[in-house]
Amino acid sequence: MGANSTRRPCGLRDPERAPPATATGSAAQSASMPPSPIRSRAWQSRDDTRRVQDLVRDRLARDWPAVRFHPGDIDWWVVGTHGRTPGMTERVRLWFEGDPGQPIPDDAAPVAYGWFGPPIDLDFVIGPDEPDVVAPLMAEIVAWADERRRTFAEGAIGPLRAWASAADAAGTASLAALGLGPEDRPGFVHFTGDLAIADGWPAPSLLRGLTVRPLASEADIAARVECGHAAFPGSTQTVERYRTVAEAWLYRRDLDRLIVTDDGRRIAIGITNYSHEDAAKLRGLRSDRIAEALGHEYGAELVHRNNLVLL
Repeated sequence: MGANSTRRPCGLRDPERAPPATATGSAAQSASMPPSPIRSRAWQSRDDTRRVQDLVRDRLARDWPAVRFHPGDIDWWVVGTHGRTPGMTERVRLWFEGDPGQPIPDDAAPVAYGWFGPPIDLDFVIGPDEPDVVAPLMAEIVAWADERRRTFAEGAIGPLRAWASAADAAGTASLAALGLGPEDRPGFVHFTGDLAIADGWPAPSLLRGLTVRPLASEADIAARVECGHAAFPGSTQTVERYRTVAEAWLYRRDLDRLIVTDDGRRIAIGITNYSHEDAAKLRGLRSDRIAEALGHEYGAELVHRNNLVLL
């Protein structure tokens, strides 16, 4: 088992070295960078959430196993902004190919997005890999994010901090060219490996009197939220926010599970990687045959321990 991807923060050494933002919030190009045919606009609706997820999904497929984000992360981030300032329109911006002087078609697919997280953080995904394409996109994204940092500052704040994958050579080089350097602090390290060893372990089974079933009621959603608070102290999740998650196109209720007792008490939650039908197809197979059996693979576990919470 080995590390495959490190996601680390990069901070501005000198905030004033970031490209200046124009009055519209887009960046002026560095003198060494020729103008590029890109344009941008703020997040507008749930349709843009889907566009961002499509971009993340494309990068996930190309970068695997160097994971940056999962499309499902985006739904959680959207829900996390509910009732907060700044809202989605002020936090998220999408970049598209095309003449900056022309309107952006409704069906246009973004080539990049930036996601500002107050007070100083920037997450981004850029679709292209070519350095000469990434550089001007990064210049605009960083300039926009630094303008957001200044606009929403409350008192003294630190310089802009962008989160980048160590595997993203073009992205990290562009950040360095804009005056950002790796911070001397821990980031996120993802590990992958062959988990076929687990095939030899005894099959797990529930204790007598316990049942696994999908969420089926408002009370189940409330229990789900309660479990989330138990797992993540300080969580701001609410029943209303979770309902919004459940309305997302990626959400599958059949994978969102509760463990309940015979008398109806909800004692645990788990998000499964595979449906009941998929699990039946996998029964008795080695984990290295999952993709062959289903046409896709979401891990060797039915429920990973990172997605399991006991009340």
